[in-house]
Amino acid sequence: MTSRSLAIWVSAFSLSYVLSAAAFPNPQSVREGYQGLKVMITGTRTVSQHQRSMARGVSGAHVVYRSMQSGDTSNDLRQLLTLAQARGDISLTQVTRLGATYRAVGNNAPILLARCLNSPGCDHQSFLITQQRSSLHRLMSWQLPHLSPIAVNHKVGELNERVMNAYYTSSGWRQLPGEVGRNGIDGLFVKYRSDRSIRDVLVSESKYNFSPLGNTQHGRQMSQQWTLKKIDNLYSSTGDPRYLEVRRFVEQGAHRNILWRLMPSADGSSAFIIQRQRVRDEAGMLAFDEIRGGHRMLVDRAANQNIDTAQPANAFQSTMARQIQDVFDDIVAQEQTRIRR
Repeated sequence: MTSRSLAIWVSAFSLSYVLSAAAFPNPQSVREGYQGLKVMITGTRTVSQHQRSMARGVSGAHVVYRSMQSGDTSNDLRQLLTLAQARGDISLTQVTRLGATYRAVGNNAPILLARCLNSPGCDHQSFLITQQRSSLHRLMSWQLPHLSPIAVNHKVGELNERVMNAYYTSSGWRQLPGEVGRNGIDGLFVKYRSDRSIRDVLVSESKYNFSPLGNTQHGRQMSQQWTLKKIDNLYSSTGDPRYLEVRRFVEQGAHRNILWRLMPSADGSSAFIIQRQRVRDEAGMLAFDEIRGGHRMLVDRAANQNIDTAQPANAFQSTMARQIQDVFDDIVAQEQTRIRR
């Protein structure tokens, strides 16, 4: 059964560099934005002029990426390739090769070429592969063009997991470490009684888009066998007696087993859907149910299905918008700091 869903409309004004279809400037602004990107390549103006042009180029990127859907941009592409060769960024051979590569992308080619040329470590082929994936992949790759497609996948997965964890901890759950190294449970949460004994346990896995639960040598992710193995690993590595309490809940099937899924809108816009489903282990076979009754939380309520992060309708929507914004910004900032070292 399909769970209720939460549609998060991420606008160009809620996350930096979001490639959305929101209120485009006039054609002159589009052209100025594109000219700013060409200046970023040539570097021929004064510092102050260059900085202003960069700002126009960045804002123009929102527009050019989604509005260059008609007309011939091949001349723009040729100009950029010529400028890049003149500056010594690419060879004559690369002009021909990259021209063919980017022409295959379509009318967004100039803005993508300019972004990659101005980003140290950006591999054109990898960058284009990532840009043709989901809207969140495009956004992450636009901010961090040097990352490989696999690395972008990891960042998208990290964002999804951190938003999930922030949601649960803001909903009254206390998070326990769920991973040994990079392997483990994405989200392991408990609630305590007044005597500090555990009264409720939540196991949650985060998946992006149509990514499936994995099959392991200890059973499928979120199966009882798999969950018990992960908890045993946690107890062995930490000696924390709380994991023994958590284990008893899982053994008895008394825990909440929830799959959290973040999905981009099928229409290619910057809309996202968050789904939560209850997962049951029936003799090693997993079944997925719509969340009902005591499992229902704010994220499942019909009133919160449509969220515009630029104009949240209530306090809960504002919290979700802020969590997404903060997590995204933090991931980008951490990666930018890492590459500067």
